[in-house]
Amino acid sequence: MKLRQRHPRVFNALFASTSMNNISIFTPTKNRPEFVARLLKYYQAIDFQGPVLIGDSSDSAHLDRTKSLINEFGQDLDLNYYEMPGLNGVQCVGKLIQLVPTPYATFVADDDYMVPSALYQCVDFMEDNPDYSAAHGLGFLFSVQGDAPHGPIIDAGFFRQPVLEGESASSRLASLFGNYAVSLFSVTKTSTWQDLYKQSDSITDWRRFGGELLQCGRTAIAGKIKQLECLQLVRQVHQPSPVTTFEPNGKASYSAINMSSTSTEDVFSWLTNPHWSKSYETFNRLLSDEMANYDNISVTLANNQVKQVFWKYLANIITEKWDDKFTPEDTSLKHRIKRAARSLPGSDWLYQQMKSTRSKQKVSIQSMIKPNSPFHQDFMPIYKSITGKMETST
Repeated sequence: MKLRQRHPRVFNALFASTSMNNISIFTPTKNRPEFVARLLKYYQAIDFQGPVLIGDSSDSAHLDRTKSLINEFGQDLDLNYYEMPGLNGVQCVGKLIQLVPTPYATFVADDDYMVPSALYQCVDFMEDNPDYSAAHGLGFLFSVQGDAPHGPIIDAGFFRQPVLEGESASSRLASLFGNYAVSLFSVTKTSTWQDLYKQSDSITDWRRFGGELLQCGRTAIAGKIKQLECLQLVRQVHQPSPVTTFEPNGKASYSAINMSSTSTEDVFSWLTNPHWSKSYETFNRLLSDEMANYDNISVTLANNQVKQVFWKYLANIITEKWDDKFTPEDTSLKHRIKRAARSLPGSDWLYQQMKSTRSKQKVSIQSMIKPNSPFHQDFMPIYKSITGKMETST
């Protein structure tokens, strides 16, 4: 089937008003009001009109600060704020997706950014191509001096997201786990989001199997994943702290999205955890049942296929994490950002637009903010937000 894609400028002129009514952004947060403030100021400055859902699991002091932000920005934004005491990030997301009022939704962490014009293009693509379960644009990573909400950008790079074009659920799952990338920052139907989290609470390992690997696998089984040539996602990467337990994407253990390639996670400790085997069995059973249904094959065959592709995933990640752990000079933030750029779908086009003169895997901030950059209009509000020079809309 030939895919129909409208030119971005035509899309913005003719379809943005319809699409902005069809998509929500949801964000779990805990004890990080300073990042919530940055995010809401950004939404205000770009005049985002869609629903923004925030699930807050903060302690009381941080909760009060976040609630004051909701009151401050509530008149300019369509904010839907929910207190979710005691919930971890995955539980919070599971609650939020049941409250989404629009046909489509996307997840954004409290320290990341989504570009609305790209989200609208993804909605339009999804409407025209129902065999796709998700769509996303291009992803970008940055770090700020001192891991602060505002300050100079000290490193930047690409954030790879999956592109899956296989016709069968089994082929898409094999592609996903053969070259793993997180799909949960894509635009997805709200009904699909809700399906992704069904029975996830039955998995003991909620941070990894139950909070990301299951959902990414289900997205691949449910349909193809498309990448559009527009800037969609900008993510902040943090340096791991020696006194803080971090998940594999460099974020604190509360995070709902865990297994990014930018991490130095001790995968051996994960594999030898006493809950690992039981969590894997539930993970395999859920994916096998759904694959058997989509591909019209036996559950036994589906089970073997899930085992095979996940084995490949484990082989890759064990090697990668061993190199990280026992090659200290290559565990820097700069190295992790570079590794996230590898095997980037559509890289030839992207590199021509964003590449540094010294490295194809690094991003030149200066090239991004030049007026003639194709990303200038979408990136500048984010750049101003990060550097603390944000101008709010009137």
